[in-house]
Amino acid sequence: MLKSLRSRLVGSYVLVVALSLVLGLLTLVLVIRPVLTRLSYATLLDKALPTARLMNQLAQQEPSIAELRTQLQEQSAEQSVRILLAEARGRVLVDTGGTLEGRLTADLAAERPVADARYAYGRFHTEGQSLLYVAVQVAIRRADTAMPRAHLLILAVPARSSWGILRELLSGFAWAGLVMLLVAALLALWITRSLGAPVKKIAAAARSIAEGDYDQQLVIEYPSEMAEVAASFNQMARDVKASRQTMRDFVANVSHELKTPLTSIRGFADAIVDGTAQGQAEQQHAAAVIRDEALRMTRMVEQLLDLSRIESGQVTMAHDPVQVDGVLRACVEGLSLAAREKGVQLTCDCSPLPPLRGDGDRLAQVFTNLLDNALQHTPAGGRVTASAQVVAEGASRLIEVAVRHPGGGPPGVVRVGFLALFTLVQNARAPPRAGAGLGLAISKGIVEAHGGHIWAESVVGLGTRFVVRLPV
Repeated sequence: MLKSLRSRLVGSYVLVVALSLVLGLLTLVLVIRPVLTRLSYATLLDKALPTARLMNQLAQQEPSIAELRTQLQEQSAEQSVRILLAEARGRVLVDTGGTLEGRLTADLAAERPVADARYAYGRFHTEGQSLLYVAVQVAIRRADTAMPRAHLLILAVPARSSWGILRELLSGFAWAGLVMLLVAALLALWITRSLGAPVKKIAAAARSIAEGDYDQQLVIEYPSEMAEVAASFNQMARDVKASRQTMRDFVANVSHELKTPLTSIRGFADAIVDGTAQGQAEQQHAAAVIRDEALRMTRMVEQLLDLSRIESGQVTMAHDPVQVDGVLRACVEGLSLAAREKGVQLTCDCSPLPPLRGDGDRLAQVFTNLLDNALQHTPAGGRVTASAQVVAEGASRLIEVAVRHPGGGPPGVVRVGFLALFTLVQNARAPPRAGAGLGLAISKGIVEAHGGHIWAESVVGLGTRFVVRLPV
């Protein structure tokens, strides 16, 4: 029940309107109740004054109690009020309700009456009923008394309870509430329809991506929040497509790199088995090739396992103080011999840097891999430059390590993601070296584990630059 977005929104609109109606009705009752009470007192006073004048006129005729009762009952029926006539001492002489005669008015008081020069008003209870009253003073000389005496003429009506007021207001509120609920439901349906259509588009596009169709681009202009979601979805679709393509290329390259040594091993093994490799020297050469290719495959498998462990978070990085400039210089020094043998100039340009917390050995692995990759793609007479400096990125200070070499890449400037780095390497003009893509993918995991990021920029004719940024 109410599982869909549309039903939840419609239900919430209806619930809000219903609660608003109930709260409005209760507030109205609380506001109207004292107003009705004051209005009742005013109405009673308006009726009491003419009745008091009538009693003063009757007083000239020295009426008996029975005559007074008759007159007061007529006034009670005409004015729809309950009338009491009481002595000044408080004893009730006449009660048109017929139940309070002979009792004292003080016994009936539910609250202290409020009085001014002309009248008093208040509330009393009798027979389980609450009554509002107004009392005025009249002078009556009855047949059983010698002189006029002050009497109290009391007019009373039942006090209206909150529930009574609520029942009276409920009918009008019910019709108004039904109209408001209907309008709210229609409005909610219209709003949910405008919201539901973009959501359905996004859901359909998501299903298409799950089924392998990554060419999904949503066009949603309103509401603005949905437009932002659509833009994020489009970016996600492009990233997923690029990532899937990168993974396919990665698998294809790894398969190719594994197939090459396997072909060599099988070929030389067949040469030994079928006797093509005759003589001890040829057999030793074949065995040496098999051993070298097996070692090459072992290194590749170890790199794959290392990459898998890094990607799954199984490798724990150290958090020791690391001087990046020292690590970079050591890596450059370690590869300087290989650079001289190839006829490549390898230089390091870095000033003293603040330390960062990380794994020095793993960072050395990253820098060595980038330098080794640059040497492999730099022709004789070329130059490879390693540099390190502090840069600002927003409010953060980062250490930037860059390795630049003259090897080209794809046309234009390319800023590739972590796992796509090997694609740039394989597209370079120099012959590809087995395992380069794995090394760069491992470097990606190590840099990410340090909270940094890595990318490559390549311009045909200007060279390629690998950049690593790590937080200080």
